[in-house]
Amino acid sequence: MSKVIGANRRVLKQPTEREYPPLCLLPFGDKVVKHLLYHILPLGGENEWALNRNIQKVCEGIEQFNGKRIVTIATKGEGDIKPFVCPDDVIKKFESHGVTDIEYMFIRNKKRLREVTSFVPMLSKVESSDPNEVVFYGHCKGVTHPNPAVICHPWADAMYETVYSNWQQAKAM
Repeated sequence: MSKVIGANRRVLKQPTEREYPPLCLLPFGDKVVKHLLYHILPLGGENEWALNRNIQKVCEGIEQFNGKRIVTIATKGEGDIKPFVCPDDVIKKFESHGVTDIEYMFIRNKKRLREVTSFVPMLSKVESSDPNEVVFYGHCKGVTHPNPAVICHPWADAMYETVYSNWQQAKAM
């Protein structure tokens, strides 16, 4: 079955069961390898407090990741007008929390794609068919909004508290 979508008249085909088999959850074995993939848009100036908060939250829960810990730091891209914190200073922020065992990647920021630009390159570094490997993917939230009252900041805190910090509860589900 096909549908016509929008003015550009793109045709989308509905997937069949043969193309996308139903998912089934497998129980984890004794040793689960947990990888961390994290994207940072290191805005400075009035936004730097949000960057610092995100780095602190990541560092507080980083010990749960016994696999690869990969952080991509975006660098200033075409059309970026806000100040960026240099990558070396971002790394020092992690080190100031005692976290030194991270693999860093660097990618030029693309304003329209933002964290999407680093997703596939990071994911390719942890590609596996082992059912005992899991990946947490996240990105700095709220770094473009310097006002702490903006809803994205309490939302980010809630995500760090529930999704990021409660691996055992997620595993039990």
